[in-house]
Amino acid sequence: MTDRARRASAPERAEPQSGTRSSQVARTIREIVTAFAKEDLADELIHEALSEAGLTSLPERAAELREFATVELRHAIAGALSADAAGAVVEGLEPMLGVLDQMDQRRSPRSEEPTQRVSLPRSGLARVARVAVVTDDARLAVRVRVALGASQELARYDSLEELSQRGRIHSSLIIDCRPLRRPGALVASASEAREALARTDVFLLFAGVGERSALRTACPAAGVIVCSTRDVEDAELGELLATFVGTR
Repeated sequence: MTDRARRASAPERAEPQSGTRSSQVARTIREIVTAFAKEDLADELIHEALSEAGLTSLPERAAELREFATVELRHAIAGALSADAAGAVVEGLEPMLGVLDQMDQRRSPRSEEPTQRVSLPRSGLARVARVAVVTDDARLAVRVRVALGASQELARYDSLEELSQRGRIHSSLIIDCRPLRRPGALVASASEAREALARTDVFLLFAGVGERSALRTACPAAGVIVCSTRDVEDAELGELLATFVGTR
């Protein structure tokens, strides 16, 4: 374990009291992540991981928390910071997870109710978070979340195919066009996700020439379609997205 992770996790070696378990879990995770990132970024990464996991709050049971830490939280931190930082955070959580393991083993099996992950069937679309970003770039996803502000719930998908497979609809969709630069890629992906894009406002980031009209052709039922053809500073990105989200 790194020195920073060891220092962050040391206060939580004592067994949490039952009435403060959820707050201590949240505080410990935040303290360990902030050993590697500024507080604002740490909060965004934890929120990003929760969104990816389909959770509205941190799991309290050790088995579920360990799954969240080793999968979604590790993925978010590795993408935004580094694989080493992600591994150190997971390692730093082990002392607390060990204590929670012991507590859970002493509980009656009937009293344990697994944390419910929010999942939707692949057939039958339903509206969830108002805004979503489609990108496989974790750093860009964090930038978008920071630009929109903490009060704006944001979902993330690695691709339009994933959005379609999960069967979800959002009022506003931000699409990173960089993975779709090959000729016809945006049209092909959008055609498969046509039902999810219907009546959805779309913001194309890093859009190429003609991609707005191509998307309109592929998805004539889409709502407002706006483009940004270049990378922008965080402040300008915030203004652009605030205007875009406010159009609906």
